[in-house]
Amino acid sequence: MNQYRTLINKLFDRAKFQRANYEILVKANFRVFQPLVYELLTNPDAGIREACAEILGERRSSKAIPFLIKAMTDECLYVRHDAF
Repeated sequence: MNQYRTLINKLFDRAKFQRANYEILVKANFRVFQPLVYELLTNPDAGIREACAEILGERRSSKAIPFLIKAMTDECLYVRHDAF
């Protein structure tokens, strides 16, 4: 699980989006779900929260719906947009 948190927190390295990390997280097994939800709801970086919302949507898991609905109240417009 720590490997997923590391990948999530390195989605942006030196202000550059890391597409390879994104693809790994989209295709990862079910164990990535909890770290994605945790970071979506708690990470102070809006870019990370936005990416987590997008990844959860890409994974098309109905389990993510309640968390994405909650993220639609995020202070950042981009997070809300990707959660929608």
